[in-house]
Amino acid sequence: IKDDDNENNDIVADLHAEIANLKSQLQSAMLQSTQDASQIQSLEAQLQQALHELSHHLNKQREYEETIESVNEAVVRSHLYNKEIVKELMISRKENDDLTMRLLDKDKESKQEEDEEDNDDLLKLEHAIAATTVDGKNEVLEASFADD
Repeated sequence: IKDDDNENNDIVADLHAEIANLKSQLQSAMLQSTQDASQIQSLEAQLQQALHELSHHLNKQREYEETIESVNEAVVRSHLYNKEIVKELMISRKENDDLTMRLLDKDKESKQEEDEEDNDDLLKLEHAIAATTVDGKNEVLEASFADD
């Protein structure tokens, strides 16, 4: 029985040693698991931060692209508007040229009318002068015929 007791004691001692060893391994594994879990949490936090930054940069990029698109649309509208302005300017220049020609024609007509009026006035003046001197000329002519 003593042999059995010794044998049992040896088995119990071996089991206690194995249990202590397993507890140590379990504690080590738990510590490793805790460290791994902590590292996993840290990596998850870093991943979340990276995803947040990526999202932020993608939003900024989208904003820049929208701004560029908006600016491009404004440039196209401005170009079209400038074309319209140039077209309107050309029409205005043509109208201005037409009005200038009409004004020159009117000015020319007005000058011709003034010249005609001046000529009429001169003719009237000449006739008036001639009428006043006709009597004097008749006397000269009569004297001239008398000399002949």
